[in-house]
Amino acid sequence: MPHETSLLGDVLKLGESLLGAVLDTRNDLKTDLRDKAEAFATKFDLVRREEMQAALKMLSKARLEQDSLQHRIDSLESKLSALTESKSPKKAKKAPAKKMKTPAKTLRSVKHGQSRKAR
Repeated sequence: MPHETSLLGDVLKLGESLLGAVLDTRNDLKTDLRDKAEAFATKFDLVRREEMQAALKMLSKARLEQDSLQHRIDSLESKLSALTESKSPKKAKKAPAKKMKTPAKTLRSVKHGQSRKAR
């Protein structure tokens, strides 16, 4: 009987060490796989789910703000157009512009010896 308990104890120790080795291998594979997945994600410029959700929340907030600002702009433009229509300015008549000498007439007067004062 002592020999059987010794054999049973040895089998249990062997099973325990085998189970420990399998669990260690499993943990090593899991860590390696996670590292490779992160390297793959980095290489292809992928983002994590949390980062994507945060970006989508910011985008949603920006769209709401843009809609709000567009509504304010539309309101201000309608008020401005109402003000400009109610205060339509009277068109002032412009005084006729003085007729200026053309460069050819100026050159002729200089050639004939006329000074500026004499013109």
